[in-house]
Amino acid sequence: MIQGKIVKEDGSVLASSTEFTTSFFERAKGLLGKKVLQPSYALWIHPCNSIHMLFMSVSIDAIFLDSNNVITSIKYRLKPFCLPVIDLKARSVIELPAGTVASHGVGQGEKLSFVAS
Repeated sequence: MIQGKIVKEDGSVLASSTEFTTSFFERAKGLLGKKVLQPSYALWIHPCNSIHMLFMSVSIDAIFLDSNNVITSIKYRLKPFCLPVIDLKARSVIELPAGTVASHGVGQGEKLSFVAS
């Protein structure tokens, strides 16, 4: 995985401890096995347009982005074992601790960037 941070258009940091997937295995595993997510943590899964919550231990917010990293949809507070979520317009997904999106004022149509550290 590549380490870095997620930056909003206004320059503010959405997540300072971000992992960007680089392999099929990393995408398939996602957040499985994580018992706690730190407030500044995010997992950016690319390529991806759907996620599941099977066998998850934590609730998350999910941001779906198109090929230009513009937000196509946001799913708030997804609970463990909920049904799969799909956004056919999306090319990647950012998974964050539940409540992160609302607390940072992130909205549909906004562009996000990954900055490697």
